[in-house]
Amino acid sequence: MIPIIISCAIGYLLGCLSPSWAVGKLKQVNIRNAGSGNLGATNVFLHVSKGFGLIIMVFDIFKCVLAIQLAKALFAGITYVPALAGAFSIIGHIYPFYLKFKGGKGSACLVGTILGLTPRIFIPFVLGCIILGIIANYLCIAPIFASASYPILCGLLTHSFLNFLILSIAGAIMILRHRDNIIRIRNHTEPKVRTYFKK
Repeated sequence: MIPIIISCAIGYLLGCLSPSWAVGKLKQVNIRNAGSGNLGATNVFLHVSKGFGLIIMVFDIFKCVLAIQLAKALFAGITYVPALAGAFSIIGHIYPFYLKFKGGKGSACLVGTILGLTPRIFIPFVLGCIILGIIANYLCIAPIFASASYPILCGLLTHSFLNFLILSIAGAIMILRHRDNIIRIRNHTEPKVRTYFKK
């Protein structure tokens, strides 16, 4: 149980680190009152600064990579603890305890989890998801599709049902966090890809 608890704690606490919140304080912008209201890189990119948005995206990706690498280093013989650390870094990003459990949607953290767990498929999988979002004309399709498909892919590549199960829980939480996007797509009110390019 100790490796499980420590891996979950590492992932969650690193996931809770929210540079979006810090940038909002620095720039005196209430991120929760801007755009989607989420504490994520996309919202900062669109409503505060492109530079800060990119920095935050990189930070959110690599905090998950760090959580996974720490779990691997501490418990090298237990194959599922890296997935636990990655899943809980996503959960920590979405539900940071010190921000009333209201964070981002976990998209960049999922990218970091993919990089940390399965680096050999990182580029083709992430690019494929982005292209799918562009074709569908809704960028939010990319993280929604990745949330649903990556747990299956990771389970197959690692030959681990536990990895599939652990990541499926995090993926389901991410899809729930995107429910507003799904509703807006149904109502034809979700911003199209060209809207983001214009901004």
